[in-house]
Amino acid sequence: MRTGKVGVQQHSIIETEIYSSGGLLSFDFATSSYDYVKFFINGEVKIQQWQEKPYKRFEFLLPAGRHKLRWAFGRVEGGTRGQDAGWVDNLFIPALPDADNDGVKDGWEYHYFKTLDRDLYQDFDEDGITDFDEYQAGSDPTNALNAQTH
Repeated sequence: MRTGKVGVQQHSIIETEIYSSGGLLSFDFATSSYDYVKFFINGEVKIQQWQEKPYKRFEFLLPAGRHKLRWAFGRVEGGTRGQDAGWVDNLFIPALPDADNDGVKDGWEYHYFKTLDRDLYQDFDEDGITDFDEYQAGSDPTNALNAQTH
C-alpha cells in the first residue's frame, strides 16, 4: 500500500479496522524522503520516527479483538526529495477467517453488521432471503434492493 504524495506540512493516512484472533502483527514500512512515520493501534502511537530508509520491519503483539490500525506519513521540510510518500508492505494480521464457526467469514459479518453476534438465519433487510443465504449468494444483506434471486 502506498500513501498519497504529500507537500510541506501535509500528511497522508492509511487506515483500516480489523478483527484479530491475537498474535503478532507485522509489516514493513519505507519512505522515500526524510520525513515522519507514525503508526497507531486503537489511537495509541506505537511508532513515531523520522526516517529516510528502505523498508524497515515492525512487529507488535495484538490481543484478540477488534482494532483500528493507522499509518501516517508526513512531510515538514521544504524541497522535494524522492517520491514524498510512504509504503506499507508484507502486512500480516493474525486472524481466524471464521472465529465464531458459523460458516461465514468474519470480515463479511463485520462489514455488514459490525459484530459477530448476528443470527445469520434471520433476514435483516426483510427481502425473504436469510442473511446466510445472502452471504452465499454474494449479495448485500442490509439492502433489499440488492438481493440475489434464487
